[in-house]
Amino acid sequence: MKRNQIILCLGIFLVYFIAFAFCEEDYHRPTGNASVVRETDRLKVVWVQSRVLEKPMRVIVFLPDGYTKETKYPVLYLLHGYSNIEDNWFTKVEIHRAYDKLIASGRIVPLITVSPEIDNSYGINSADKPQIIGSPDDLSNNTAKGRYEDWLYQELIPHIDAHYSTAASREARFIGGQSMGGFAALHLAFRHPDLFSKVGGHMPGLSVDPAASGNHFLYPDEATRQSRDPIMLAQNKDLTSLKVYLDVGDKDGYRLWEGCEKLSSILKGRGVSVEYHLNKGDHSSYYVKTQVENYLLFYAGK
Repeated sequence: MKRNQIILCLGIFLVYFIAFAFCEEDYHRPTGNASVVRETDRLKVVWVQSRVLEKPMRVIVFLPDGYTKETKYPVLYLLHGYSNIEDNWFTKVEIHRAYDKLIASGRIVPLITVSPEIDNSYGINSADKPQIIGSPDDLSNNTAKGRYEDWLYQELIPHIDAHYSTAASREARFIGGQSMGGFAALHLAFRHPDLFSKVGGHMPGLSVDPAASGNHFLYPDEATRQSRDPIMLAQNKDLTSLKVYLDVGDKDGYRLWEGCEKLSSILKGRGVSVEYHLNKGDHSSYYVKTQVENYLLFYAGK
């Protein structure tokens, strides 16, 4: 009798342990003052367990109207900016509204849009073990270290291809980002051009003089800069299989047009298909919103 009671207690404990260990809702995702999406039948919040970051990662997935498993869709990955969250592409930029407008006018092809959590990481592999430097709950005052590059290309992309009806080829896979996310998108695509056919840096965080900027997190030494800086990668790698889109506002407070112009010049000189746009606007989600239709036409235009 006592043996059965012990077994029963162990069984109950195991059930609760498993439920607790794998319940993503128990994981606290700092959002600061950012707005979060309202889920619909097409706009989903999903959780992907990351082995390399040792936590569940929040991902926003937007499906085309009439989504069916019989159709294989291209996928657009969109990365958020520093001190922001993955919802920003929908709550502030409202890319889903621009998408539906362009679909209705027959100007773009249907595609799946994926916006993943990347914290304040710049999408790089900065440490073997994940850690937050600064206040974990203050998105404007922390930096995330860990294997974020590996999270994106080793874990997220295979997960999306396994769970959604994707074309699962570089020709049908695109990536873009705004500000910090623009740096991350360029960094990932330039390091892995076999994975993507198009990449967009939208007011991307590029510096023409990293030493002067004092960004020791991104570039602790020159060797790391050579392997990490999109401008350096463009000088040293064959990126002719990629199509690149760069844009920035003419009143960007960080003068990011300097990095865009330098990168554009290097890419053109090396025979890479690149378009660079200096538009009216500042460094904000509103600027991105004013340009988002142009982004979609670049990624998915007919």
